[in-house]
Amino acid sequence: STTTGALGYPITSSWTFPTTPTGSTVCTGSLPCSGTSQIYPNQPVGNYTLASTLGSAGSLYTLKNVESPQIANKEKDSGASALAENNIFSSDFWKTQLIKLAEAITVGPCAIGSTDCPLYLASAGNVIFNIIWDPLATINVSPANISISDTSPSAAVSVRNNGAAGSVLNWSASSNVGWLSVTPASGTVTQGGVSAATVTYTGGLAQSATPYPATVAFTGTSQTSNPPGRIAAGSPQSVAVTLSVPPPSLLCSPAVHPTVAINQNASFSASPSGVSYSWSAPPDGNPASGAAQNFSVKYPTAGTKTVSVASGAASSSCSVNVINLSCTFTASPSTILPLGQSTLSWRCQNANSCSISPGVGPVNPVSSSTQVSPSSTT
Repeated sequence: STTTGALGYPITSSWTFPTTPTGSTVCTGSLPCSGTSQIYPNQPVGNYTLASTLGSAGSLYTLKNVESPQIANKEKDSGASALAENNIFSSDFWKTQLIKLAEAITVGPCAIGSTDCPLYLASAGNVIFNIIWDPLATINVSPANISISDTSPSAAVSVRNNGAAGSVLNWSASSNVGWLSVTPASGTVTQGGVSAATVTYTGGLAQSATPYPATVAFTGTSQTSNPPGRIAAGSPQSVAVTLSVPPPSLLCSPAVHPTVAINQNASFSASPSGVSYSWSAPPDGNPASGAAQNFSVKYPTAGTKTVSVASGAASSSCSVNVINLSCTFTASPSTILPLGQSTLSWRCQNANSCSISPGVGPVNPVSSSTQVSPSSTT
């Protein structure tokens, strides 16, 4: 037997003749027969069963048919059936049929799905069988996970055929969502080859702080398999897609406002421009909320205050420290004559700087005193 692949090269496999007539030689060695070729010389007339060992040619090969090169050299008698493409028999593994080769070989009937078939030699002679195996394609898709975004909407995927030598892979791809496309959506890959596909976000989704999940399924069939269109090994394969459509980065500034006094305005702004905003200033900001990009708030109580800004799902915040700023002044004496002098004393709380006008200027911001001689009541 010569076991031949789809492209014409020999493939080592094994087979047997389990119902051999007594005294017949069916292999040069012990059963099962194996290798890439075998001739059975001087076979006597009688009944035989040829049994091919499935998987012996490799896990990615399936039985396609059994042929004999003798068929083309034999004349068929009036009772012989027409032979298609010189096949003794072929199958989804084996087709049920009865074929008579005049004065040579009768085959069948063969059970569908069986791995063996009865043979009858009507005359003695050398017999050659070619057991034809069919290579199976294997689909492999990588990477298994891709991440894309609205600003980087595409990612490449590779489709490989790691199947048996001589196999051809037909593949197709589809997404489980409407906002993804795959280009090309199908292709053909020979054994050992690779085909490139591009997964692309086509738009239309709302901005979200949470990524959108999706799946692209790749299915494959073996172009050269028996029967045609047999599912390729490894099919289907899936690629998990993570899409990010984030809201714009939102910034409230200044993040930490300089300290202000009670009932003194603290001014803030939100960015970027061109979007809608809402802001709030709990618990006692005045005003308490608004929708302007630039705004000011004042507080009637002291403490660290937080202003929150939002735009859609995005948010940011700023803070300001509000202090109770107070100063007390005394003049002794409080009444003087023209050109007279009075001692002006002061004490301040939470002041970083202090200036007295008219005429005095910057002074100690905590407490001190100075002599003043105003020319008029002040």
